[in-house]
Amino acid sequence: TLRLSRLHQALTLLSKIENRQFSGGAAVKLEEIIREKLTQLQDFLEAKDIVPQLTIRPAAAMIMHPSLAESLVGNLLQNAIKHNHAGGLLRVRFSPTALEITNTGPQLTIDPMELLGRFRKHNVASDSPGLGLSIVQQICTFYGFRLSYTFAPAGALHTLRVEFA
Repeated sequence: TLRLSRLHQALTLLSKIENRQFSGGAAVKLEEIIREKLTQLQDFLEAKDIVPQLTIRPAAAMIMHPSLAESLVGNLLQNAIKHNHAGGLLRVRFSPTALEITNTGPQLTIDPMELLGRFRKHNVASDSPGLGLSIVQQICTFYGFRLSYTFAPAGALHTLRVEFA
């Protein structure tokens, strides 16, 4: 029941974003949202023995719908924690021009851009519906942000970067 509820919420959010039902916005400080989400995810971080490395250069508030800002940051952080190794690296860098989240993890066996599609996930057995990165992609499209992914095999480092318009 909980899984179906999360699936319904995620699909509803995607539909609202695609139909541009998030009109207006407010001044949001992404660096505050990043800190808040890391605090909320503290139990998951501790369970995986991950200590985030946080580099924040303060920026002016961005005009975004607050729930979309929270969803963007939350989905990126949850993804980086969920697919990380125990004791792995989680580096979060925020500047006025970009948000970059890097984590260790196994190399992907599929094209990473496929993970931006709905119901796409690296581990088919995962209980995740596979919508988190699709939501991130839709939020980026909605605001004109650029989402990119890189993998550095030497350190098994995955990086998702959101460049603000």
